[in-house]
Amino acid sequence: MSPSEVVGVANIERTYGLQIFRGIKNPSRDKVIQLAFGFALNLDETQQLLKAANKKVVVKCYLKENCNIQNLTLGFLRSLNHKGLAKFYESYGNVTNFFVLQDYVEGITLSQYVNERLPSEKETISIIEQLCDILIYIHSQKLPIIHRDIKPSNIIINDGKITLIDFGSCGFFDDKLIEDTLYLGTKGFAPPEQYGYAQTDRRANIYAVGMVLLYLCTGNIDLKNTRTIRNKHFSIIIKNVQNFL
Repeated sequence: MSPSEVVGVANIERTYGLQIFRGIKNPSRDKVIQLAFGFALNLDETQQLLKAANKKVVVKCYLKENCNIQNLTLGFLRSLNHKGLAKFYESYGNVTNFFVLQDYVEGITLSQYVNERLPSEKETISIIEQLCDILIYIHSQKLPIIHRDIKPSNIIINDGKITLIDFGSCGFFDDKLIEDTLYLGTKGFAPPEQYGYAQTDRRANIYAVGMVLLYLCTGNIDLKNTRTIRNKHFSIIIKNVQNFL
């Protein structure tokens, strides 16, 4: 997770997730951090439940009115098992919020990583290959998962290994819909259909991966800056991405 997110520690094997949710009592604003669609809750109030801790987790609270996550989605996410995804353990909803208990992921965001220095060609290829492997997995599910907010700040990197996080915008592909019911995503990384022009499908995730590749190569997502790429192999890739877009 990014350093700005407030996390707690819990032994999932001994402490049932719902106990942790019920242990959170009206956290004050100075104990929460604003996220894209909700808050990450400080678990200091629940330390009495976490004495036998041996696993780090994060609790996130998503505001129902501003996000697409729902009980069905959360139930499905709990069944996922991939090295590039944080493990989901438990969820709890009330009238206004969804609380999600999931693995805490060590590392820094890809945004922070690139801000420190542009990755090498080898590192870039490795990151994109790992991201594609995650997409192959979530796309191959019985109900293909459309993340809809793949971007550098939602990718954690640690010792060269990446984890895709924050499924608050995700949904399933539904070929019966003409367009999305919620307009979600991040400008520059989201394709036009996510703004209501059509129903999103797997291609929305693939589009975002292409923009992440551009970001890794240039440090931003301005297509004009592709001329700063000197490596001939990357130049060819970016040119093809431009033609595709």
